[in-house]
Amino acid sequence: IAKETMLADDAPNNYTIHLANEGARLIAGSRTINISTEDIQNILVDGFFPIVPRNASPTIGESGFREFGLPFASDPAVTRHLAAFLTTHALAGIDASDTQAANRPDLVLFNGGVMGAPMLRNRILQSISSWFGEADGWKPTMLDADHLDLAVAHGAAYYGMVRRGCGVRIAANLGRSYYVQVAETPPETMCLIPGRAEAGQSFSPPHRLHLELGAPVQFPLWVSSTRLADSAGDLVALERQELSPLPPIRTVLTRGKKKTQQSIEVRIETELSEIGTLGLFCVDVETSQRWKLEFDIRATLETDREVHTGRGESKGIVDNETLDQCRAVIEAYFDPAINSARGKRPITTSGNVYKQLRSASGIDRSDFPPSLLRDLWSLLVANAGGRRASPTHEARWLNLVGYCLRPGYGLAVDDWRVSEIWRLVHGKLVFNAATSRTESLILWRRIAGGLTAPQQQQLVTPVLATLLGKGARLEPHEVSELWRLAGSLEWLPAETKRRLAVSALDEAEKKKSDGFRDALVWAAGRLCTRRPLYGPLNTVVPPDQAWMVLQRLMGANFRGPEVGLAVMQISQKTDDRYRDLPDASRTAVVDWLQKEGAPERFIQAVLVGGHGTHEDDAAMFGESLPLGIRLIR
Repeated sequence: IAKETMLADDAPNNYTIHLANEGARLIAGSRTINISTEDIQNILVDGFFPIVPRNASPTIGESGFREFGLPFASDPAVTRHLAAFLTTHALAGIDASDTQAANRPDLVLFNGGVMGAPMLRNRILQSISSWFGEADGWKPTMLDADHLDLAVAHGAAYYGMVRRGCGVRIAANLGRSYYVQVAETPPETMCLIPGRAEAGQSFSPPHRLHLELGAPVQFPLWVSSTRLADSAGDLVALERQELSPLPPIRTVLTRGKKKTQQSIEVRIETELSEIGTLGLFCVDVETSQRWKLEFDIRATLETDREVHTGRGESKGIVDNETLDQCRAVIEAYFDPAINSARGKRPITTSGNVYKQLRSASGIDRSDFPPSLLRDLWSLLVANAGGRRASPTHEARWLNLVGYCLRPGYGLAVDDWRVSEIWRLVHGKLVFNAATSRTESLILWRRIAGGLTAPQQQQLVTPVLATLLGKGARLEPHEVSELWRLAGSLEWLPAETKRRLAVSALDEAEKKKSDGFRDALVWAAGRLCTRRPLYGPLNTVVPPDQAWMVLQRLMGANFRGPEVGLAVMQISQKTDDRYRDLPDASRTAVVDWLQKEGAPERFIQAVLVGGHGTHEDDAAMFGESLPLGIRLIR
């Protein structure tokens, strides 16, 4: 309040803050602090918005130690960052030969709550004027804007109206140019998408390139926010001052069922999608056969989004002809027009769908590369209307969608894919059949790693009473899948996880739970694990509470591999004192594991930590992961 009062137009010369001390002596222990206009000028204005020259740049230098928390900029002077930005982008969008056309900002639009202070706006305008005005007295024009702190909300609401035809759409260019490296000595890149591109546009550079099939290759991608005048196909020398690297996609391109290695001549086609992906097509010059790679470019436009590293793509990209054969299989089963004409023909079983996809692709279901799985997901979404044909069709569709999208992350724009499935499925089952309900639970469990915290909370809230033993009774197979889903929701609060783990063991101790006891024990282990597979550490159940669950688990008369796995997860060493159990407790766990004949790797995980095998990851995840996708830890 003091800051906003002292930065306002009608600010007083002084402002008094009363600080209440702790304890019963409220008045006697309070302190009074007076803040003057001079204090505000020295601390806030000159501290964060100092007068600096045009060639100023942020101070770079960090301590070897950094406290856990947000990655704040090492230099707090906003004006130094602004000067460096304007200098770097002075020629952005201008042909390199036109050296006299340096840009200066004629208009300034302020945004955000802090810029509501006239004193700070004036300091920004004063700085820009001193940098570009020189002796002619020039200064930029400040655009009027009401409620700066609501600017983004107003823009979003207006865009919603524009999408419904009620407003004027202002097209936004990409604002960054993207390049792929095509030569190593000397290093050279080719422009794929120019900075002036808009969503939905496609480009076809004229150059022909050599592409290796059947062998590991990589596609190094580069981005620039300064070279905005380049056109698609321009060859640009690799200058690190102008181009910044993005994680390359490393993969193997294959032609149909053939795995032989060969070199072919291709041309490149690119497209910029509405959802923020850069589609890169390698097109065989002789046969026109196509291979598609996708890059997530939103990470370079949004500061809070981690750049996709392309791990999932490493296991291979199939050609479009193979994908067309898979499309025929899915359409034959789910296309509404075909289903309506099917009449009394027998319904294809789920096993036959997978078998036909294997025949079409030449790849076993367990070996589908993630890129093929996501392509199949797209085909399933395009034919989502076919799930309405019958309860069996809906169950098969849900099963396939979850299988193709698991674990909800690992490839470019998986977050968007998960949001689309949430929109299509959550609360919108076509048939109130047990098979549909069960398959929907399996679907959410498989993609839980891509769900947000609110989405996970929405899934568990309606069934929380049932899981805690206070709600309606369900069929054993539904109970089993419900508990496996609950154990997979790592964004749930720690206290909710603890209550669910205790309830799972309560149920496991009952005779009627014989048919799904493994699921209950598995869920307890996931809920109280020391090392989440993808979730945040602040939702990990505290060690003292986890130890209480662990004692019950070891003291119960449970047998089977699920028990040892659960015990290991709850007691695994992480070298984090906030998560690890005391040494004495882990010693007791090791004794129990040895007595039960648990695998040596479980004992080592409790003693020294580390990661388990691929089989352990699959057991903790609930099934095998797609090849090339690893759990986030």
